[in-house]
Formats: sequence, C-alpha cells, structure tokens
Amino acid sequence: MKSNNSYEQNARDNIVDNEFPAYIRMLESCFDFERWGLKQFFSGDVPQSSPSVVYESEQCRVRFMWEVPDMRDSSEITYILYGRLHAPIEQRFMVWNGEKCYCWHEIDRVLEFLDNLSPQEAFKRRFALPPFMQEFYETNQDKGWRQSEFRARIHAATWNNYGQKLFDVFDLRKPEQWQKYTNFLIEYYRLWSDFVADPAMYKIC
Repeated sequence: MKSNNSYEQNARDNIVDNEFPAYIRMLESCFDFERWGLKQFFSGDVPQSSPSVVYESEQCRVRFMWEVPDMRDSSEITYILYGRLHAPIEQRFMVWNGEKCYCWHEIDRVLEFLDNLSPQEAFKRRFALPPFMQEFYETNQDKGWRQSEFRARIHAATWNNYGQKLFDVFDLRKPEQWQKYTNFLIEYYRLWSDFVADPAMYKIC
C-alpha cells in the first residue's frame, strides 16, 4: 500500500509532467500574455505549496497553481493568484517592513476597489463574486469548460475589462495605489469582526 507521502509525490510529478504541458497551452490560448508584458519564468513543483506556472512582467507576477489531489479526490482544482515582484513562489508569507504579510493575493477585493465600491459596500457582498466576474460566470456557465479553463477565461476577460489599472495596483513603482488598496482592506476587515486570521488579512505586501 502506498504511503500518503509517496502518493502525493507521484501526484505532483504527474501534474508537472503530464498535466502542465496541456495546461500551459490552454493558458496561452486564453491569455494574451505578450500584450501585458508577461513572460513565463517558472513552471514546476513547489515544495510546501502546489505545482505552479508563474508569469512575470515589469509590474507583477501571476501564479497559476494546481492543487495536489489527496487519495480520496482526484478532481482538478486550480487557482490564480497575483503577487508583486518581490513575492517568492515558495512562500505564502514574507516579512515586509518588519511585519509578516501575505504576498500572494486573489483579486476579488482588488476588483471591488477598482470598481470604487466602499469597504461597506464590498462587505455586504463578501460572499459573492465581484460584479464583472459574476456577470461572466452567469453568461458562460453552460459552455462546458473544465474548471481550469473556466477560471483562466474569467481572469483573461477580467484583464481585458480592467486593463492596465489592474496591474498598476501591484506595481512596486506605484506605492500610492498599493497604499490606497491596503487602506481599503483595513476598513473592509474591520467590518468582519468575527473573521480571525494570523496575520490579519489586511497585512499585505
């Protein structure tokens, strides 16, 4: 009988060797990476995390993660996260200005920030997708796309909709925009008093 460790390593190897080639082709058919100045700079397994494909531009990093299935569930689950250029692929957190901070981010709150929602308005819809993503989902949910392709297409459409201002949020050369977004998160999570995390969710870098 295989141990959990050997099963997980075999699953990781299978993702990188057998799933990633087709996954990358699918990503490059959905996204116009060249338009946004993004080039692939990593593809492979990430110990203590998930196998990932990472693209990088002069503004940010975009990480496509494939969750390693456990022995009870072999279904495909992928995630798309965004990081500033200092975000290490092997860590979820890093120390920034002397504090432990999240360095990889989902973009739900970013889109609400760009939509000029107040923290209070965003909090009221905290269990829903951002408006643009929700509309895309409702319009395309019957297309028969695999989970990984649906997630890629919804993010690609989001890039096209928001344009450069989405990537500007993560740009280390534009600290004022990042600080505005951080202030938005501080107010947002103050409203969610029963949500406890360590570090606090507004501690981002």
